[in-house]
Amino acid sequence: MRKFLLLLLFVPMICFGQDKISTTDDEYNYLTKGIREQRNNGLDMKKDGYTLELFFETKPNYKGNKSDVSYKFRTFKNTKGEVKAISVEMVFKPTSSSYYCIPINNPELFKLYLKAFDNLEGNMNTHAAVSEALAFLASKK
Repeated sequence: MRKFLLLLLFVPMICFGQDKISTTDDEYNYLTKGIREQRNNGLDMKKDGYTLELFFETKPNYKGNKSDVSYKFRTFKNTKGEVKAISVEMVFKPTSSSYYCIPINNPELFKLYLKAFDNLEGNMNTHAAVSEALAFLASKK
């Protein structure tokens, strides 16, 4: 599973063709913490100079999946339209979500993403959701 996750490091570069663009610490922190704070305070998910665009939503449905968790994948773009990261929202209930960031071209932040991913309970569901989203991205290229 670890090898698959390492492959994810290269998928945003391939899908978005952005060699020189990388996710910053500030962007990563916003997608993992700032969105949660905005939602908990009843605010819209937005950051000046950026847009979040939903591109894929799924509830993995494979043999043995009994989870009620759904996943929302969003591109996080700057004002130039450059994709800076992928936002992953795990929705447990209408009022409970966890937020993750798949960084682009930033190996140090990608290690943080992998660590957060490894700590998930039932990460096979997340693995399936990420696989579906990546297949969707690849089909749009």
